[in-house]
Amino acid sequence: MCEIKQEVKTYIINKTCDKCNNGIMKQIKVNVIEEPITYTHKCNNCGHKDILNQSYPRIEYKYTNKEEKWKWLDSK
Repeated sequence: MCEIKQEVKTYIINKTCDKCNNGIMKQIKVNVIEEPITYTHKCNNCGHKDILNQSYPRIEYKYTNKEEKWKWLDSK
């Protein structure tokens, strides 16, 4: 098995507070008792707590060259 290096662009995704619209929500707890798993977040500005289906902040990657995305499948 070999490694393949591909260029990607990195994004950080934050969630703004629905209550004060100024703060950023940060995960403070993972709720695993029920399905689906949820995440408790707290606003860094007003302290508002909310339960979300995703954890924030989170990181997302996008291929910089769409042709590179599947290039490894064509090689033999």
